[in-house]
Amino acid sequence: MIQMKVLFVVPYLACSDIPIFNNDKGGFGYMVYDIAKSIAQKEQVDIYVSKYMYDSFKYDNINFISNTWCLIFRHIYKNHSLITLIRLVIKYKMSFHELLNTIYRWIQLGYLSNVIRNGGYDMIHCHGCDFYNTLYVKMFKKNNCKFIFTLHGLNSFSRTIHIEKSCKNYECDFLEEIIRENIPISVISSGIKKDIGNLYTDKNLDNVMVIGNAYSFPIKKNEREVDIFSKYSIPQNSKVLLYVGNISFNKNQQQMIESYNMIPDNLRCSLYILFIGMNIEPGYDVKMMASKSKESDHLIFCGSVDKSEMPSYYKQANGVALLSYEEGFGLSLIEGMSFGKPCIAHKDIYAFPDIFAPIAMIGIKDRTNLSVAQAVVELFSRKWSEDDIKKYASRFNINQMADNYIDYYKKVIYNGR
Repeated sequence: MIQMKVLFVVPYLACSDIPIFNNDKGGFGYMVYDIAKSIAQKEQVDIYVSKYMYDSFKYDNINFISNTWCLIFRHIYKNHSLITLIRLVIKYKMSFHELLNTIYRWIQLGYLSNVIRNGGYDMIHCHGCDFYNTLYVKMFKKNNCKFIFTLHGLNSFSRTIHIEKSCKNYECDFLEEIIRENIPISVISSGIKKDIGNLYTDKNLDNVMVIGNAYSFPIKKNEREVDIFSKYSIPQNSKVLLYVGNISFNKNQQQMIESYNMIPDNLRCSLYILFIGMNIEPGYDVKMMASKSKESDHLIFCGSVDKSEMPSYYKQANGVALLSYEEGFGLSLIEGMSFGKPCIAHKDIYAFPDIFAPIAMIGIKDRTNLSVAQAVVELFSRKWSEDDIKKYASRFNINQMADNYIDYYKKVIYNGR
């Protein structure tokens, strides 16, 4: 069978085994790599990572396309116009950082266009939403490419995701362009598609496909075992709740801390909550908040944890919590389920209808601290079946996710959408 040839165009990714890609640890970076890796087991996948400079290499069956200044400057100014860039800059009045980032992507366009023209690709798959998406769309159309974009969340309507206003304005305009021009995109949850539909009630959104995320961990021999009880000085008979996600206002670790104080003494005194993730908003000082809590030493900030160690954390924990204000999917929830661990989350996150099952998860009835505390109590009071939870989580396996993307590629290629 002839394989499709797919080019991923991504701003960055995360892979612990590749040093140059081990700096951007976060859900987006890991997920992009997992998507590429899973599809590469079935089709031919090349990937162009625009943020970093590196020579070509192959890993996990993925061909990494060279990105060097020599190659970029050899093709600069070829096949693309400065006018689009100038219009973007004038229209959105972007910050100096975003301006430099957009100019950098514009400088790369000639080289990327050359890669595409000579690569014989059946599909170009872009991830994320940034000013340079407009540059990419024009270049793809000029090269007569079939392409899709995957949006991993919506930032433009959120008051809790702290990005500059120009970025939110651009996302709104790009969504409008997607609908107007019938650009094929995928989104990671039905809630995201529903929000887009609420904006464009007169459109059918046939060009918007929902493809949920999937869990993926290193093979058994590459896992690094960690005794979390010993590492964090937790008594052996204690209960452990994981809260996985970079620390930020939107991820809402603050509510978990505030709710912890409302948990009855008999549970709270034996409960330890491990917050896993980097602090990406220095002004959001949750450690200070935690220091004022009852049993403050039970609220532990682990920082960034390598993905190869995460199976140990999930295996030894009793459950997983995620209280984000806005959440495109909630990957830590299905990761926890894959190890048979029950989860709690707010019912209004985008992916709740996609991932909820009573045998595996508790939906918090409202966003009050009391309701969160009650959900934690329920999680530790109910009898859960690890086998049933694992069986339910198997539907989020990475092989199925790859098939879903490949099916969408074929639909775009053969149906002309």
